[in-house]
Amino acid sequence: MPDYERQIQDPAHPVSQSLNAMVDLHLQSEREVTKTQRAIERITNKVARPSFLIAATLFIVLWIAANLMMQGSAARAFDPPPFSKLQGGIAIVALLLDIVILITQNRLGLRADHRAQMDLQLSLAAEQRLAKLIALMEELRRDMPNVPNRRDPVAEAMENPADPAKASSDLEEAFRAEPGRDNTTDPDRRNNQHLNRA
Repeated sequence: MPDYERQIQDPAHPVSQSLNAMVDLHLQSEREVTKTQRAIERITNKVARPSFLIAATLFIVLWIAANLMMQGSAARAFDPPPFSKLQGGIAIVALLLDIVILITQNRLGLRADHRAQMDLQLSLAAEQRLAKLIALMEELRRDMPNVPNRRDPVAEAMENPADPAKASSDLEEAFRAEPGRDNTTDPDRRNNQHLNRA
């Protein structure tokens, strides 16, 4: 095994620590899932397969074919055209499947939001550390006698960590100023205009 792989497998290695933290977070989120939620997700996993589509199609085709054959013979069809029983059953199944899929997507959406929030917090913390590192390097450069002291505007700007609130506000302003965008349909913009008039 290469030395690098042995270092990664070391529990004290930063990569191993990050992987262990990700596994712990995943296990914690899975432990919080109820039995009902797990049953619903199992149903979703079985439905979201090609085999379910093939089975449903075959069932509908056989249902229609059986009724048409019974209608052409002396037997009485249990669901003659326009197959009202079949349509009602499909509508009920479709409604239940929609609810099951929405419940599953809701939990997956909450998990994705949690991960996005965690990524944002880690990014902000890393950005603050980077800004502090740049500030320390600039301070060290100014204190070194053998290095000429010169002003670096880029480094000075990077010494200050970004303001998330200002970045979010600038992003919203950029979206509102997008060419072809009707700002009057933006509810936040309409509310601000209403308050300014008041």
